[in-house]
Amino acid sequence: MNVNACIWHITIAICGLLLLPLSGGAQTLQGAYSTDRQDIQIGEQVQVQVSVLHDAPAEFQFPDWKDQLKGFDLISVDSVRTASQEGRLVTSQMLVVTSFDSGTQVLPPLAIPMLAGGANSVDTIAVEEYPIEVTTVELGEQAEIKDVKEIREVPLPTWVIFAGIGILIALGLIGWGIYYLVTRPKPEAAPEPVEAKPAVPAHEIAMRKLAQLESKKLWQAGEVKEYYAEISEILRDYLERKFSIPALESVTHEIMDQARELPLTDKMRRHLKDTLEMADLAKFAKFTPSEQAHLDSMDIARYLVKETKKIDLSKPEPEETTEPETEPAA
Repeated sequence: MNVNACIWHITIAICGLLLLPLSGGAQTLQGAYSTDRQDIQIGEQVQVQVSVLHDAPAEFQFPDWKDQLKGFDLISVDSVRTASQEGRLVTSQMLVVTSFDSGTQVLPPLAIPMLAGGANSVDTIAVEEYPIEVTTVELGEQAEIKDVKEIREVPLPTWVIFAGIGILIALGLIGWGIYYLVTRPKPEAAPEPVEAKPAVPAHEIAMRKLAQLESKKLWQAGEVKEYYAEISEILRDYLERKFSIPALESVTHEIMDQARELPLTDKMRRHLKDTLEMADLAKFAKFTPSEQAHLDSMDIARYLVKETKKIDLSKPEPEETTEPETEPAA
């Protein structure tokens, strides 16, 4: 059995003897402090037990010790225990405290609430204060006060010096080896030949996009604005790829100004202008073209791509001839 358990049992026995009721009848409630000693030196720990003697089973609300102890430092708190003693019950809690203030330090008086089992009535158990004498460490009056001794230098053994030098040399060699491996020039691997893929012609990209747009059936679903927005973007992208003009960032009249410098016929320019302006009206002016206009815009876009794909910009531009007015098939 350890020392704490022995002290706890002895304390319970003492409390049982000291707090025996003087007469029978109504339940007598008594509370008290007890310690393993009443004199301690500064910084020394002492065990304190708070006990309540009662007749019937009951619940007690012990205090929050951090807020109760003045002049003491709380080291630990055990859980509340209840034991039978001489036909009565003893409920107690064990604390371990210390103090760093000399003189008489007092454990404070307590008022411990109790709720009697099944009685629904609350009583308060008074615990009287408990003094503990804290003494300082005594110094002999005749003791001589000595100065602090000087620091004594202890020479290092020779083998330690040589071992340190060897370790430093080894670390240096390892570091140099790592640096050499990291920084040495590495043989360049011959680049693998990359087979250049032929660029997809601009007219093929445009025709594929027009076919995808037609398959979406946007205007048939009432999405007229989206339909004309895609036609306009496809034509602008085609002009930019084919003739290297910034058509995607330009408005319609800027594109038509640039188209005057391109090898296009008047008919091509007119169809391009009409299609882009129709798309602008549908996108920005909430204009709703007819169903025939939807079909004509797709046919004109395909016509422009088919006719302009024949233009070879690497050859000098031939003199413009008058082209017969033939509208694209609807």
